[in-house]
Amino acid sequence: GGLLLRCADVTARHRAPPAAAAVPPAAPPLPAPPPEPAAPPRTRRAHVLLVEDMRVNQIVTATQLRRDGHRVDIADSGAQAVGLVARLPYDLVLMDLMMPGMSGYDAAARIRALPPPAGRLPIYALTANTGEEERARCLAAGMQGMLTKPVPASLLREVLAPAPSKPVPPAPLAGDAGGGLLEMARLDELKRDLPPATLEVLCRQCLDDMAGRLDELAAAVAGGLAEPIEREAHALAGMAGSYGLGAIERQARAILAAARAADPGAARQAAAGIAVTYAGSRAALLAWAGPKRGA
Repeated sequence: GGLLLRCADVTARHRAPPAAAAVPPAAPPLPAPPPEPAAPPRTRRAHVLLVEDMRVNQIVTATQLRRDGHRVDIADSGAQAVGLVARLPYDLVLMDLMMPGMSGYDAAARIRALPPPAGRLPIYALTANTGEEERARCLAAGMQGMLTKPVPASLLREVLAPAPSKPVPPAPLAGDAGGGLLEMARLDELKRDLPPATLEVLCRQCLDDMAGRLDELAAAVAGGLAEPIEREAHALAGMAGSYGLGAIERQARAILAAARAADPGAARQAAAGIAVTYAGSRAALLAWAGPKRGA
């Protein structure tokens, strides 16, 4: 019996181990989930100070900015702009250059003299004239760049993009291919931005303001007074550009260039017939803006 037990024990030790259960092959790894699409970039909502002394220009530029969701305050003068910047936290200043009293250049220099953060606020000039002399004066006053009136909405959005890294070039002067009285691309933009009734009222107000400016310009040209010629031509070019009056804008810019060159004879020649241009432009703009528009 003992021999049989020992044989069984040896047999058990040398018996082949039972076969291991089959292990199923590892499943291939699941593909990584696709990355979530990036959220569309949000338009920066900014608090903007618009410095502009002409009501008809204030409304157009402020409307463009507010349509994009920006908060806009308006200053009628350079002195008012300096006071507002000293008290309120703005993201950007859009500065007209030629205003009664304190000019945009002086206002920008005074803002730069304020303690930070106000003194470091980005400032862009709004101007009807973008010559190299004006650009140099803007940079010397501490501005970041210049924007030509009227400012396209796309360029305003570029200026208001987060952390602009370089000065924005002036917008090219828009013009119609045929050199006609009205700049239709600009008028189409106004039509998108403003209700029809408001647009008609603003066009009429602009034309009335221009009539007064033309009287002042005629007196300055007759007297050969360079500074008043420059002031009135600059204002006319800005208003005309804002309201799509292409022919008047071109003529006003020619007068402005002559005044800048201190050439009263050239200014007189450039101003010849501007009253006739205005009469035709007035009729064309009112016909476009009136009740029959789009018929």
